[in-house]
Amino acid sequence: MSARRLDMWTINWNRLVLLWGPPGTGKTSLCRALAQKLAIRLGKQFPQSKLVEINTHSLASKYFGESGKLVSKMFDHIESMLEEEEDTLVCVFVDEVETLTAKREQVLQGNEPYDAMRAVNALLTALDRLRHHPNVVVLCTSNLITALDAAFLDRVDIKQFIPKPPSRVIYEIYKSCLEDLSRCGIIEGKAFDVIQTVPDDVCAPLKYIEQSADVLLLPGYDEMLLRYQMFPDSIPKQLVDAASASEGLSSRTLRRLPALSLVLHTHWASCTIHEAVAALRKGIAAEERVDTETAGSSRAAM
Repeated sequence: MSARRLDMWTINWNRLVLLWGPPGTGKTSLCRALAQKLAIRLGKQFPQSKLVEINTHSLASKYFGESGKLVSKMFDHIESMLEEEEDTLVCVFVDEVETLTAKREQVLQGNEPYDAMRAVNALLTALDRLRHHPNVVVLCTSNLITALDAAFLDRVDIKQFIPKPPSRVIYEIYKSCLEDLSRCGIIEGKAFDVIQTVPDDVCAPLKYIEQSADVLLLPGYDEMLLRYQMFPDSIPKQLVDAASASEGLSSRTLRRLPALSLVLHTHWASCTIHEAVAALRKGIAAEERVDTETAGSSRAAM
């Protein structure tokens, strides 16, 4: 409730968050998750919540002066909602905000500079109005932070870079995808363990084993490091090696690679986990070749 007593002339707090980074890192999903988390955390103060998603491309118009009017109309509607439903937390989500907040010095060099500038000005004015309502949070994403207008960035309270996922996260993504494929009957079930060759002797060497199971059960990343790292031929170790080789790929690519690799590099309706991991490695190598060729073409064009 203390937020309602803040002096907005003393505390310059716009409740504006920007997640930025390369494409395919989950910024959009993270914004939606943040909106849900805020609704839960602020449930006592705001019993109800709404998520308003703004399609920035729908606010662009080929007619002169129309883009600015569309932006103003959109935020007028949001402001009316805030005034009518003061007990409702409204999370406004603006995806690819660079569409509406391009640098005005660069906008002036375009074909329709003043129309685009009106859209930027309309958005900045709307954000200044929204800050006076305590029941709104604005979440934005951008792939091109260097293209954003300085006045918009100056209004942002939290700027958070979202990088491409590290190997730990990639391992968990591959784990969930492969286990889901197994639940659908596409990959045969298998469980993994590390046991002592002599059960009562703690000094006895360890042995990696695989057992048949109804579905695939892969260990988590921390368990893999603790128990399977010493067995280079084990499936968990092979999967973490595949995850390390996948660093630099986007989350969208990572999510489709396990299934796509089975389609391209296996020949049966179902396969073993060994065949699935081998196919995944081939899919990763193919993606790396595409990235290398694309980078080479970009340098040649420059």
